[in-house]
Amino acid sequence: MKLVVFDRVNLGANIDLGTLKDPFTAAELERKALGVSAGYGFDKLKLASAVEYRVDNIQQPDASFSKRTSWLWKNSFKLPDVRGLAAHR
Repeated sequence: MKLVVFDRVNLGANIDLGTLKDPFTAAELERKALGVSAGYGFDKLKLASAVEYRVDNIQQPDASFSKRTSWLWKNSFKLPDVRGLAAHR
């Protein structure tokens, strides 16, 4: 879900619940994840950040399960292309 608060600001949230199954081994990965994001844009300047907390329950070859907890961070920063400005002194 994404919410645009103002013309330049957006906020988002996501939930990921599900099971993935390997087609060759039939092993399963059960995933639960929760994430939030925020962004700002003005003309050609853009900033964005997101964070996600994820818990994976992974089936092993002996049919037991192991638990993996992960934090994922994403940041981006974009400026206008200034290469052309340097040539016009």
